Amino acid sequence: MVDRADALRHRVSFLMPSRRWPSALVLLIAIGQLGCATRDRLNPFDPANGTTLGRPVGFAALAGNRRVDLRWQSASGSGLLGFRLWQRTAPESAYKLIAGLLPPASSRYVSSGLLNDVDHSYRLEYQFADGTTSLPSEDSAMPGRAVGWVVDGARGELSRLTADGRRVAQSWGGFTAPDALVADTTNDHVWVSDGSGGRLWLLRASTGVLLSIPAGGVPGDLAVVQGDSMAWYCDEARNELRLYASTGALLDTLGGFLTPSGVALVPLDGTLWVADRDHNRVLHMDPDVGLLGSTPMSRPSRLARDAVTGQVWATSFTARVVVRLGPDGSLQQTLSGFGGPVGVAIDSRRGRIWVADLNGGRVVAFDRDGAQQFAIGGLPGPRSIAVDENTGRAWVACAEAGATIVIAPTGTVLHRLSAFESATGISVDGNATLPPPSGVAPAVP
Repeated sequence: MVDRADALRHRVSFLMPSRRWPSALVLLIAIGQLGCATRDRLNPFDPANGTTLGRPVGFAALAGNRRVDLRWQSASGSGLLGFRLWQRTAPESAYKLIAGLLPPASSRYVSSGLLNDVDHSYRLEYQFADGTTSLPSEDSAMPGRAVGWVVDGARGELSRLTADGRRVAQSWGGFTAPDALVADTTNDHVWVSDGSGGRLWLLRASTGVLLSIPAGGVPGDLAVVQGDSMAWYCDEARNELRLYASTGALLDTLGGFLTPSGVALVPLDGTLWVADRDHNRVLHMDPDVGLLGSTPMSRPSRLARDAVTGQVWATSFTARVVVRLGPDGSLQQTLSGFGGPVGVAIDSRRGRIWVADLNGGRVVAFDRDGAQQFAIGGLPGPRSIAVDENTGRAWVACAEAGATIVIAPTGTVLHRLSAFESATGISVDGNATLPPPSGVAPAVP
């Protein structure tokens, strides 16, 4: 303030050299001018405002199926007429006005009838009575059918992501330390495993109703019976697999394991592939008949089944390998060179196997013969991975970074969302028919 006052004193003396002004008066003038400058900067419409930069506040574009939901904070002030909204699609070079004047009290707008999988960019600006406009706030979104789901083990939350994975659309709390989840792609159910809380949770996403199931034990990896509103989960404390209905009723129990850590379901016959970690084996089981086959493997972690070939791919974090088993359980291939892989997902349409190498800090893609197609490095703690077979995109949860990442089938990182404390599990529904989210999370830089 002293420097500014000195500068103003010199300015006054320069403008009026023939008149001597008391220094106290000069200082009062300077302070007054400083006060005006401060008040200007508190004006949310002032470009010099360090918080708003004179732009509309809280502008966010949330991608949905053939639509983008736009949200912002309403405003009021002398001379403000409202907002103007502009849109540009990826092939276009210029923005087009889509809303000429939205009232100052407005805070949302739906841009509908859009093409999926095409980037749409938006600008929102203030319109003033003197004919001027503010600098715009900007955001972009890519509509699509997918809905991503992620659990944050540190915050105890389940979050719904937008279709492009760029933003959190809605969140639910009340969990202890959720570790795994799976979305039923035939309905709106999302199953969550909360190991530290000894509970399963079932979210009916279309209504937002969350059912707590006191399963006990330590629930871990999950496999959903698509369309039947049932889910198997690994209980690492009881050394069992348990089947629960969407009502919360326990339907079946399988035993004889030692720390079961992964499970995959065969939809056609209802049989299960199980990573029986501390027995050092992968099992193929029929819940009605019993054991169908057993394959030795050093401490298997997770597994996934190829719906086309029937092959099973299993990771071992401890042994730092990925193995491929035939439909009969025979060992066909062992891939090494990993730092410590955990998550695995299969794109059966494209014949691609995605592996999340947790300790290696990378995601690796292979073809069905085990040939590496590409690797994306520099990822802090990729733990869980899911694939949208409609688009071929992989959705990755990086626990250490508290981030989710969407990767194109070409291996290009499309989007990274750093909105979590510890993203421990992820799932994606590529055919979601959910209504738009009821809220929007704060924008993440």
